[in-house]
Amino acid sequence: MHRFFIVKENLNLDEKIARITDKDDVKHAVKALRIELGEQIELCDTDGMEHICEVKVIGTDEVLCSVLTSEMNKRESAVEITLFQGLPKADKLELIIQKTTELGVMRIVPLQMKRSVVKWKEDKSAAKKVERWNRIAFEASKQSKRGRIPRVDAPLSMRQFLSEMDDFDLVIMPYENEAAVGIGPVLSACANAKKVAIVIGPEGGIDEEEVLALTEGGAKSVKMGPRILRTETAGLTAVALVQYAIGDLSGV
Repeated sequence: MHRFFIVKENLNLDEKIARITDKDDVKHAVKALRIELGEQIELCDTDGMEHICEVKVIGTDEVLCSVLTSEMNKRESAVEITLFQGLPKADKLELIIQKTTELGVMRIVPLQMKRSVVKWKEDKSAAKKVERWNRIAFEASKQSKRGRIPRVDAPLSMRQFLSEMDDFDLVIMPYENEAAVGIGPVLSACANAKKVAIVIGPEGGIDEEEVLALTEGGAKSVKMGPRILRTETAGLTAVALVQYAIGDLSGV
């Protein structure tokens, strides 16, 4: 069954009506998928509700549907994970956004860190980059049949992130020089955490001064095994481990 996200304004449950109006989605539905009148499709309102609908009208600007059934999406984790990713080079961030969305993160925030080779500039192209990042999250959410779409923010400075740390139940920082504390015991001790932040350094790793500031702010420095992981691997691994230990990947 084909699936689309719609904005809540396009859903009227009292009248049992739903509309697809996003021009790209309408084009994809009509031209590529060739949906037909009477066909059933699945619409998600980005608030976690899924609706089985029947196609009633196919137009050039919208697809009008009648709502048959509605239920809560069951693919969202009870743990709200925010990934704070040190700005990486080239298109690595796009891969990170796509794959961590599939793994269930709720928010992705690039971080401007001391060892980031890429330097973020608030210029004319900045807004377009953030828009593209959010589009990648949108497409990955649709592909993985999520009920919500993660938000991808414009990059923050370390100072800005440090002011946010109190918003989380747990902040973990995989760090290549951590020798004593493994991520497993930390997650076991924080099994009831509902809002988790993961901090990943860029290609050059996290600077020692940043490590000190983060740990003083309450972050848990952890190791994730004996091997050094690339920045694009470390975030995926950390998210998967959090989801396995206290989220929804354990199969329980």
